[in-house]
Amino acid sequence: MAPLTRIISLLALAVAAVPSLAAPAAGGNTSAEIVALETAATAVDRINILGDDSDFVFNFLDPNQPAAKGDGGSIVRANRKNFPALIDNGISMAVGFIGPCGFNTPHIHPRSSELSYSVNGTFLTGIFPENGARLVMNNITGGEATIIPAGSMHFQANLGCETVQFVSGFPSEDPGALQIAQGLAMFEDDILLATFGLSAEDTYALEALKAGIPATVALGLQECRARCGLNPPPSYSMSSSSSAPPSAASTGHSDY
Repeated sequence: MAPLTRIISLLALAVAAVPSLAAPAAGGNTSAEIVALETAATAVDRINILGDDSDFVFNFLDPNQPAAKGDGGSIVRANRKNFPALIDNGISMAVGFIGPCGFNTPHIHPRSSELSYSVNGTFLTGIFPENGARLVMNNITGGEATIIPAGSMHFQANLGCETVQFVSGFPSEDPGALQIAQGLAMFEDDILLATFGLSAEDTYALEALKAGIPATVALGLQECRARCGLNPPPSYSMSSSSSAPPSAASTGHSDY
């Protein structure tokens, strides 16, 4: 079965299952088990290594599953590490539970394209594939999907005042993720000042901006927050270096 066909099949199963998933999470996965699966000579051997039928079930609603979390919601991912049954199948999946005005901040998947399906609600999506390409912006409503080419910078924003879900399929067992803002913040100030065309006088404001970077799933777009009666985020000006920096916020990285 072609990778895209496998992804579409998984998406269909996930859409049917998201409201009522109740199976126990597969547990007890060890590095030794993963190594055994990677080195198994045949697919039959891999199936036999996974000796429990529940090893072939992944529960996206299990609160113990690894997730990217923030004020705007959470994203649970099934990959070769936490769901070893995927090994040698070339696919993985993530389900986003995005709160009112939640915003999956701009990021890339360095090793995979993505097919992102809106289960319900409306998501604003932005995709910028590479230098010289144009920015692709769409409102994806329930029942619609968008393709995100491998390595493209992209985001998903819930435009509504209710919690909604999306399901993303990847033709990779380990698509990886790099959040753009958090990634840039890893560089020294001198590098960032030059990147943004700033001077040394802007260092303090740059530090304040870096300290305010939210977690992966942020509480996002200001128009949505105003419409839904949510508190707006604090604003910082690059020219207001006399103001105090924000309190340290979570800028945790995520595998999604």
